[in-house]
Amino acid sequence: MFSVDFATCFNQFYSMELNTNNFDQSKKLLEAGLSVAQIENELKVQGLAEDELLDHIKHIKSLIYLKQRSIGFKCLTIGALLCVAGCLLTFMHDYSSMYAAFTLYGLTIAGTCLVLGGLAYVLGI
Repeated sequence: MFSVDFATCFNQFYSMELNTNNFDQSKKLLEAGLSVAQIENELKVQGLAEDELLDHIKHIKSLIYLKQRSIGFKCLTIGALLCVAGCLLTFMHDYSSMYAAFTLYGLTIAGTCLVLGGLAYVLGI
């Protein structure tokens, strides 16, 4: 029983590895700067079957969304840190100085903009 489960898992992993290698061509086209429509046309010219073409396009879109989410989470993190820093620095200084106004309005607004921009990237808006 253990050998069957191991063999099944190995076959599934090996088939996923093969599918990943099949997507190398479409990934290279994406890295070359082609749009999704151009990649689709290029793969049609090369004679890919319709179901394989849809798999390639799905994989390309997932790579694009993965990159956008990565950028979005970085913006979210930096924005949240700027908001916290602006809040803490505002509480640490008196309100009469220009420095307090910069930390209250400058850092907090910059952090809020980065958080909203990061959310837009993560949600794909």
